[in-house]
Amino acid sequence: MSKSIYLSITLALSSAMISGCNSSEDTPLSTNPSTPGSVTTPSPVPPPVVTPAPVPENPNPTPDPVPTLAPVPSNVPTLPPTPVPTIPPSPSPVPTPAPVPGTPVIPTQIPQPPLGPATKKALLIGVDGIQYDVLLDALANKQLSNIAQLNLSPSYAGGIAGSATQQQTLSGPGWASILSGAWANRHEVRSDYAGQVFKTDSVFKQLNQAQSTSIASWGTLNKLLKLDINTGQLSNAIDCAGFDSCVVSSTQTAINSGNFNLVVSNLHAPEETALHRGLANDYKQTLKTLDQQIGALIETIKKRQELNNEDWLLILTSSHGLSEGGNSDGLPRPSNQAGFIAMNKPLAEKVTGVPLKAPANIADWYSYASQADIAPTLLNYLSISNTAENHKMDGVSLLEAPAVKQLQARANPDRSSITLSWKSQQPVRIYRNGKFIKELPAGVNNFTDNALDVSKNGLYKFNYTLSAGKTLTSYLAQIDYIKPATLDESILVGLAQYFSLDSTLNANKTNPALTSFIAGRSANYVNGPFANKALQSTSNGSTPACASCDGGFKAPLVVDFTKNPSFSIGFWFRSDALRNDVPVIANKDYKSGANIGFAFGQYLNSIKFNIGDGKNRVDPQLSFTANSWVYLVMSVDSLKKTAQVFIADPNRPLQTATANLSAFDLSKFTGLNILGINEDAQGNYVTAGKGGTAGSFDYSDLAIWNRTLSQDDVLGLATTGKSLKSFNP
Repeated sequence: MSKSIYLSITLALSSAMISGCNSSEDTPLSTNPSTPGSVTTPSPVPPPVVTPAPVPENPNPTPDPVPTLAPVPSNVPTLPPTPVPTIPPSPSPVPTPAPVPGTPVIPTQIPQPPLGPATKKALLIGVDGIQYDVLLDALANKQLSNIAQLNLSPSYAGGIAGSATQQQTLSGPGWASILSGAWANRHEVRSDYAGQVFKTDSVFKQLNQAQSTSIASWGTLNKLLKLDINTGQLSNAIDCAGFDSCVVSSTQTAINSGNFNLVVSNLHAPEETALHRGLANDYKQTLKTLDQQIGALIETIKKRQELNNEDWLLILTSSHGLSEGGNSDGLPRPSNQAGFIAMNKPLAEKVTGVPLKAPANIADWYSYASQADIAPTLLNYLSISNTAENHKMDGVSLLEAPAVKQLQARANPDRSSITLSWKSQQPVRIYRNGKFIKELPAGVNNFTDNALDVSKNGLYKFNYTLSAGKTLTSYLAQIDYIKPATLDESILVGLAQYFSLDSTLNANKTNPALTSFIAGRSANYVNGPFANKALQSTSNGSTPACASCDGGFKAPLVVDFTKNPSFSIGFWFRSDALRNDVPVIANKDYKSGANIGFAFGQYLNSIKFNIGDGKNRVDPQLSFTANSWVYLVMSVDSLKKTAQVFIADPNRPLQTATANLSAFDLSKFTGLNILGINEDAQGNYVTAGKGGTAGSFDYSDLAIWNRTLSQDDVLGLATTGKSLKSFNP
């Protein structure tokens, strides 16, 4: 069957065959120049197109065949090339020489003397599915000579883990961030579903009717840009239907036409190769082919600049990485988040000692560039500027040393204030929703906004912009306001065990105190959720134990679950959301969730509330915001045989889930009769290699009741700003 090629234009375009697409005949186009964003379709191609065998959950076509690839499995047939629509030449076309098969053709032109400052133009090349480790290995072995010409910086995709900016590491969200300078909480493209649209301004819209084109191998990209196409902000769009060779030749034609100030090109073959053949030799060969394609485009730009008074910025980047096995699963793992940005212009912050492998912890890369920096870089180069009053991009230009970096925001436990943090050595001016609110001197890198207009229950969003030097950067913060509930001494009813954790490991009354799993280690305290301190525990993952590790803490349990299986446990908790599969609190051997007892386990930015009786298990799961104090509750009702769990996160609406315990033996919830903090009840979950990694968690106001807590109780504990200690338990 023939493939449809979509072309939307705002100028009347003449038909011309694109060199290098391997078609024996020209394909005339039908256009409707009177309609912005009209779609052009080629005439049917006589030979039928072989369609590859369906691949589960991946509708994209097989990538261009590479001559030196290993034999393709029979269920993945090779697709023949498809004719593509053309872009007209400049108004005075110059005849071109006969093409050499397989060689891109660049029109012969006579150099003209400069008539003034060079016209700035930009080419953005985005590649789907680049595995950072494989790319850097090929660069280190001098196998990618063309990419090696560019100035390369590591970068990260997927936003900040555990924050409002976190997004899936997929092509859709990745391209949305690249083309908008924003993360998913702003652009709202959260998957590869083609029915989504940008909810923030794209780079095409901000260029304000400047001539631009999008040439895509991945068919969904131009569908995500349909608003820009329909309004004429994106003046031309070509769907190459899975053929990267079409993208390259169409890009060369677009550059040589002189009609476009911004050319955006999408190459998709690496992701397709990894999907079908993994990250071995075939994938490495695909990267070599990619390098040849990049080389052809670099030469096209060089020739264009020699013959015309133009100055081109070239940016090469990846929309997302891949898992260690080559899958595009979208998970927040470092191999998916690690990326790169390479330019033909110097980076304002030159990177020395580029790491050869993705980090074990993506937070180690937050000081590098991100994919949200690309749109601001393009706009800066093309002389499009914003003011602090209308700025809504999370990234910063890579062409100027940023005066502000790593701007973050979090809602506070009072649910009526937001704290900003950043890195800067210059004075900053702070704007909220376009209005100036504060100026701070150099060296001050945080600010708490207590003047928010929140009075009714609901979710509020605030766009904060920081201005320093030539840098503007923004963050879309949010807060879920809940009017403070009532909290009085009745909350002490049924309180069986309590640890304030504000400056002591002692429990209330005569209950035993906490002790560290590593004997003799003292406790460390940090700022807590109230006007108090909080316990910071650092588990151990090495032998001998690290000097700063306490290995977690433990205390005997007082509640007797054999007599009264109803109980509740609640506490304030803070984490960077980077650790995975680690116990936060547990009274069991956490090696198996079916083991008797309960556990709170962290899985990146979510908590699994685990209960097991030796045979059965449940694991309701809720999310939390990184680096924010949140209140966690598990409440077991022996009469209803249910477990209700809560996370009160000031950045989100109250979350709750209920698990059915009708098949459980509730008398076994005592577990090992020891409560472990930042470890399981045995204290060796991390050190014994049962799972997870060592690290720090912060705790405050840990309490256990021998009764259930209602939702009103939870809201009282989470919204009043009071510690149980204020009632002298």
